[in-house]
Parts: sequence; C-alpha cells; structure tokens
Amino acid sequence: MLPFKNNSFDALISLAVLEHVKDPWRCVSEILRELKPGGEIICCVSFLQPFHGYPHYYYNMTAQGLKNIFDERITVNRHEVPASLLPIWSLKWILNSWLKGLSGETKEKFLDMKVSDLIKNPIDYIDQEFVTQLNQEKNFELASGTVLHGINK
Repeated sequence: MLPFKNNSFDALISLAVLEHVKDPWRCVSEILRELKPGGEIICCVSFLQPFHGYPHYYYNMTAQGLKNIFDERITVNRHEVPASLLPIWSLKWILNSWLKGLSGETKEKFLDMKVSDLIKNPIDYIDQEFVTQLNQEKNFELASGTVLHGINK
C-alpha cells in the first residue's frame, strides 16, 4: 500500500507501470483508492512489445485487458492508440531485437529479406538459420507465447 490517504488526488497517470508489477489488479485498486471520486486516470500499458524492463516484466495487455483490469470501476471517456504506440514501433523493436540475436552471414541474409518474405507461413522458416540461431534468451524476449510445465504441490 502506498503512503497516501484515500481520495488524495484529482488525477493520476500510470505510464508503462502495470506490465511491470506482479499483481496489476491490486495496483489498479490502489490507484483508484488514492483517486478522488470524479478524478481522472490516464493509464498506458504495453501490448505487442518484446520482453523488457529487466528483471521484472510480467504482462502485456490487449485493449480489452486494460479495460477489464479496471473492471467497470471507471467511466472510459476515450481509449486510443497514440502515435508513439502505433504498430510501426512494435515492428521496428521486434525486428531490431531479432537482428541483434543474429551474427555474420545469417545477419546479413536477414537484413536482405523483404517484408513479403517475412509474412510467409512461419512453418516454412522453422529450420532456417535466422530462426534456429536465436538463443533461448532472445526467443523468450520475442516469443509469440510460452508454455509452462509444472507439478501441483
């Protein structure tokens, strides 16, 4: 719990925070506890961004996920994708990060690929060096998803 009284603020801004906390629902509850009734909230979260913010980065959120986390406790006046968060930024980030995971001739071949090459069926590339050369850390950074295997205690 933060050291602020209930209903302390007229407005609160949360920029790229919720994806870095273990319990974003609790964090939102805390934000709303501190916000005065009728107070304004601006909240920005990541969606299609590679793993970042070492060592803690827990959640990417869809637009629906961001609305859901507030669970109808606020009135949404506007929900937008500003210029600084347009898809081109995600595309650049992902491709540049991928490039940093490659070396030598494989890196050069990757740089020569066209967008039309990159949007073909991914299964056609599974055995290609630009896919197989990435180490585990880079794969986790850029993964479409991960699979966790475990045993109940």
